[in-house]
Amino acid sequence: MVRFISTARTARRSAGADSLHSGRKLLRRLRDENVFLTRELEELRELRQLAHLDALTGLPNRRLFEQRLAEELSRASRNPSSRGSLLAVDVNDLKLVNDRFGHSAGDHVLRDVAGVLRGALRTSDVCCRIGGDEFMILLPDTDAPGARLVMARLRVAVIREGSRQEVPVSISIGCSSWPADSWVATKLVAKADRAMYAEKRRLRRRPGRRPSWTGVTLSLVK
Repeated sequence: MVRFISTARTARRSAGADSLHSGRKLLRRLRDENVFLTRELEELRELRQLAHLDALTGLPNRRLFEQRLAEELSRASRNPSSRGSLLAVDVNDLKLVNDRFGHSAGDHVLRDVAGVLRGALRTSDVCCRIGGDEFMILLPDTDAPGARLVMARLRVAVIREGSRQEVPVSISIGCSSWPADSWVATKLVAKADRAMYAEKRRLRRRPGRRPSWTGVTLSLVK
């Protein structure tokens, strides 16, 4: 009888030890899986962020611009007194830079312009590179007169920066505002684009207002 009780106690201790060991193995496995899943989540977040950034300039790309514009218009539609503006920005004569100095020089110009635009805006504004030499800027809580002030500041900032470089740089800008022009994103973008191209045509008819290329050298390329 004593031997039976002793054997039973030994069996219970052995079972308890096995159970404890299994529990520890399970905890380690859960911990390792948690570490793995955390890393996977971080990588997905990084990939998602990269998917919304322009590789050349580091600015948000077209996808993020469209998303932010839709969000801003949705928010504004719930507040009748809300105002906002959209700027279409195009770098003048970038093709001349590419043709004369190569695309590396053109990329340098685009990065410089992107930095100037970003530095001249508020933190609440959204500056995106849409593609090629075109940028879009979202100005929340900014009516048309306020947007025109921003446009003037951006033009001066880009020309000032361009004057420090070997290649002179300028931009053309068009504007649309809500609710004055529309509440529809595609219509706002189209109006800002039309206004930007109209300004570009006016500059072409006034050559004295365009940057001079006299004496420009290849030293732009870094």
